[in-house]
Amino acid sequence: MAEGTVSDKVVKAADHNRYLVVAVVMALAVMVVLQGCPARTESLREPGKMVTGLQVERELADATADYEAIIAKAKLANADLDRQYALRRKALDFVGGIATVAAEGGNPLGNPVAAVGGIIQLAALGLLADNRRKDKIIKARKTS
Repeated sequence: MAEGTVSDKVVKAADHNRYLVVAVVMALAVMVVLQGCPARTESLREPGKMVTGLQVERELADATADYEAIIAKAKLANADLDRQYALRRKALDFVGGIATVAAEGGNPLGNPVAAVGGIIQLAALGLLADNRRKDKIIKARKTS
């Protein structure tokens, strides 16, 4: 009895185990599809663009770093505003003191010691404000 060719034997074995062959072929097809088509979702930064999970993690890390930089800048801005408000309070306190003495009918410059102290305070405020302005100019030149 003639055995037949190799292809006849393969066809006969596949026919005998047809569901196993179909399952293996389907599993291979699913693996190829899953490997070739990664899961995607919409980008956090570019609406309409589809990205993979790894890209989403990178975008989130970038966004977190940007957020932290903005928070740091906001803290510096608030500290600068607090310094400016403190300067204004000192100036208002000084002017308010002169106004109070004048409103009470006294001579605001009648006390020479107080007058010299007030002039020194104003000069110090001016010097402090000028130094802040110069610091900003120097910082701007260094960053350029």
